[in-house]
Amino acid sequence: MLELPGDLLERLSSKFAEHFSGFQAFYEDQPPVIREVEAKYKKVDFYFLSPSHLFERACTMDPHREAFEQWLNWARQECDGRAADYVAECWHRALPLNSQPLLYLMESAEKRGALNKATAFLAEAQKLDAVNPEVRRAALRLLVAQTGRHLRQSKPHLAERDVAALEALPQAQLADRAAFVVALRWASAVIGGDAELASRFFGQIGRLLGSSAAAILLCENAGAFGGLARADFDRHVPQVSLDPPESLVRATARVCVLGDDVGVPFTIPTAWHARLWQELANARGKLESRQVEMLGKAALRTNQKELAYAASAAGLELGADQEARFLLLRARALPEWEFERRDDCIAATVELGRRRRDMSIINEAIELRRGRRNGSFFDWLDSDDWHDFSMTTEQIHAVLQHEKHARAFPKDRPARLHVPFRETIFLDDPELENDDEPSALDDTNQLVPEMGQPRGKRPKRVHRDLPGQGDLF
Repeated sequence: MLELPGDLLERLSSKFAEHFSGFQAFYEDQPPVIREVEAKYKKVDFYFLSPSHLFERACTMDPHREAFEQWLNWARQECDGRAADYVAECWHRALPLNSQPLLYLMESAEKRGALNKATAFLAEAQKLDAVNPEVRRAALRLLVAQTGRHLRQSKPHLAERDVAALEALPQAQLADRAAFVVALRWASAVIGGDAELASRFFGQIGRLLGSSAAAILLCENAGAFGGLARADFDRHVPQVSLDPPESLVRATARVCVLGDDVGVPFTIPTAWHARLWQELANARGKLESRQVEMLGKAALRTNQKELAYAASAAGLELGADQEARFLLLRARALPEWEFERRDDCIAATVELGRRRRDMSIINEAIELRRGRRNGSFFDWLDSDDWHDFSMTTEQIHAVLQHEKHARAFPKDRPARLHVPFRETIFLDDPELENDDEPSALDDTNQLVPEMGQPRGKRPKRVHRDLPGQGDLF
């Protein structure tokens, strides 16, 4: 059942419940006393069709961390935030010495803007395991979020208090985080109208990062995080030269990594696109994998898909350990009409994540697949592939080789389908009515019996040629 998308499982469960007559046949040869007991329960409890109910029963009978982790991962993929919160709350009640559910509840509350509640969850986690790296990282990110809220509310005095608390954290002084703390002070000075102080902070950021371009990008993103307007940037931040003496792509990637580190989604000015794209094409081996990935994600936030595609090409050259993440970046960067290539990249990412036990990349890939289906009119086209993210080693290799060789961003749509979509789907066609081929909807009727088969006996997925966009029908 975990292989089924939630909406499909719900439809199949409803259909099963409509036609299921109950367990009476199993009691026909039982003594009268047992049949009398069975007769009292005419209404069948279909809990066995619900992964949520099965997970809850399993965790109630045998509460342990691995079981709750699986339940929470499923809830995050298939349900809304409230369901995942409920799982984390059950986990915390059953295993109160585990910090992991508290960190999830903190993150969930932070996303909803409930920072006071998030702070309370963090305080509980710190009491349990203050030296845990995840707890320390969460403390930093939550305090950054609180500072941003006070800046957006134009309360620089409260923001200054938050920044002072940030500076007191040992983890806030690691790597480039100190530069971000100064950037928050810069934003506070701009909001307070102190141009001289803001200028001093900007100079300090440039010295910490060793790059004027990196300082400008960091201040622009810290200012946007604090609610500053475009006019504020123009008055307090100099224009960056698109031909700086240092590498623009290295400075940009470094700042994008910093944004991810402190939990703030940074963006890249569209005016930098051409220069960054040019440098990325020649940056072989000069950037670390995380720098390339974060640069690509930042580009996608302003829909700079060509730049993100170039980042995915640079990342795929880095080797096997990073292939899953850059296949997923490639899937995000592809144009919408490249749906078959996108599905292949997502499926390969999930399979690589499974083999390396990387739940974070699996969650990202499934969320991308689900989000695209919810918003795309191509949903029906994939209906026969609902059950199978799995790929063989040969199939993964084929996807990787194709994507590694496809370095150029796809500009042209595939050739027009031989038979127009609207003519075969939406118009009455006598030939279609007499067609002996079973429809995709008829295939769905076979799913309920298949659910009872052992996994090893399910029909084997037919491998598609890659990418084969002109042969959809």
